[in-house]
Parts: sequence; C-alpha cells; structure tokens
Amino acid sequence: MRAMTDKATFDWAAARADLDGFDTARAMMARLWNLWAGGKDAFPGDREFCDRAQETYPQITRLARYRLVFRARVVRALMSRYGIDQFLIVGTDLPLHSEVHDIVHRAAPLARVVYADSDVWVIRTAEALLNPLPGSVCGYVSAGLDDPAALLEDTARWLDLERPVGVVMLNSLDVLPDLSAAAALKVLRAALAPGSCLAFCALTDDGYETRLFEAMGAGQYPCLALPRSRAAVQDLLAGTRLLAPGVVPVSRWCPEWRWPELDTDDLWCGVGQILDQDEDVAAARSQLTDTTARRS
Repeated sequence: MRAMTDKATFDWAAARADLDGFDTARAMMARLWNLWAGGKDAFPGDREFCDRAQETYPQITRLARYRLVFRARVVRALMSRYGIDQFLIVGTDLPLHSEVHDIVHRAAPLARVVYADSDVWVIRTAEALLNPLPGSVCGYVSAGLDDPAALLEDTARWLDLERPVGVVMLNSLDVLPDLSAAAALKVLRAALAPGSCLAFCALTDDGYETRLFEAMGAGQYPCLALPRSRAAVQDLLAGTRLLAPGVVPVSRWCPEWRWPELDTDDLWCGVGQILDQDEDVAAARSQLTDTTARRS
C-alpha cells in the first residue's frame, strides 16, 4: 500500500521481489480486458486465451471498450450529481486511457482515489504505469473483495470511510461466485457511510445462449469472469437504493451521442446508493469491527 505522486518514486527493486515466482502462464481478467480493449500489457498465455475467446464470441472486444466508457461515465456522474470526492477502484484495470484518477483530479484536484487489487502483478503494474499529478492523492492497496475486511482496513488509511465513497467494481465481482459476491457487498454496505455508491458491471449469459460462457472458459478457471443471469446481476445491488437508469445494458447507462448502442446485451451495469443501515447490515458492521480489531 503506497501513495504515488511522481513516477520516479516507484520502487522497482521491491516490485521485482514481490513478483518473484509469478505465474505468467495463467490468464488473468485484468490482462484479458486490457487486450480486448486494445492494450498490450499481457503474456503469451493471455493472448492465446483472448484469441480463442474472440473466435467463440467476437462481441467481447466491443464489451471491453464499453466497460471503460461506463467507468468514465459513472465516475463523472458520481462527482457531479452526488458530490462524491473519494473513490475506491476494486479490481484495477491495467492503464489504457481515461483512468479514474485523471477524470477525478481534472474536476477536483483535492479528491482522493485508491486503486485496489488482490493480484500483486496487477497492482504493481498499475503503480508503475499510472501517472497521477504531483501532490494529488492516489493510493494503492493489495487487497480485494475476496478479503473485504483487509480491503477496507487498508483503504481507511487513504479515504475517510465516515464520508461517502464511490466504489467502482468493474473487475472484481465478476470473478466471485454469487454467495461470495453477496457477502463482500454486505461488508461494504456495513462499513461505508450512507450516501456511498456501489457501481459495477457484469457479464450476463442470457443474451447469446452459451457462447459467452464458453468464451470465458465455461467456469473451469476460477480467476476468470463468471457470466451471471440477469436476475443474479439485479440481486447484486440488493439492500441499496438503485440509481437511475437502473440495471441496464452497459451502452444504455446515461448514453452519450458519440457512442452508439451496442448490438449485444451481454454486459449489464448499475449503481446502488447505500442507505441508513438496517439490522442485518448493522450486525455485519459489528462483525467487521471485531475482525479488524483482531487483525490489529
């Protein structure tokens, strides 16, 4: 976990030590999405998987680009409509364009952004390649939704969790089974202040029979995205106030004239706002506090 305000401060020796023994043959979603969106940060195994997936499901490249369009739209909307000035990006995308800290700091130089990922290669690569403005607050956390207590504990060193936070989850919920995803979101709802917003997008397997499911490895690889039913996608925001326009195909979320609507509905997105705590969430927050106390 570090703040970086100047690229020259990056500790390359520490990065090499962290990545010692890293398995470059295992395809990972951050690198796959980067390739499909036109990036180049990948290993041969990633490229082979991408090629096979595109043969099975050619629309994946358009979905990859629209993920980043949604990310930019939702960050701007949370700032302009809901006054959010601190963001937690859970499941970090590899640098490509329109990065969250760029969007945020152009509008509000004093705003805070934290990038988090449980994959050490991803977070180290992001830390090395992202270029926040000198003096801006941009933190990096080596934790994810697979351990939400650790994620929140480290995030609290950068963000004020007593104030609303915008949580953007484009590359984290989709690799978790339904029960694990629901449990992680419950922890976030418990820990974050009312007014915080949870934004996500998720692949669905309803619109194109089984081709998308097959393109993602047919559930055989735990590190790859799990396409969900549309009903399951809706359920991810249970316990929050669903913000307009609701859970919709990604190209229909606050559309802009320069981006045409997609010809596939296999990537859905939505934003839920955290309300005052109910009894279940209050109990989860108490449990989270106990867990954090035991860690310390």
